[in-house]
Amino acid sequence: MDNTKMNDNGLIDINEEDMDSREKPKVTYICGGCGKDNKLDKDSVIRCTHCGHRIFYKKRERKLLQYEAR
Repeated sequence: MDNTKMNDNGLIDINEEDMDSREKPKVTYICGGCGKDNKLDKDSVIRCTHCGHRIFYKKRERKLLQYEAR
């Protein structure tokens, strides 16, 4: 909260410059048609940029996940 100020109503004001500089997180998906990687954010149109296919698969993590069962 470096650039925050309280206004008269007791609400916090945030600089618009800081809001614009933040990038939306993008998730990598694999196209079901051509198999190429596509990065999509929350507001993106779900369509492959290479072939136009509309079915995607979420990319899996490469590292091994191991859970301890009780």
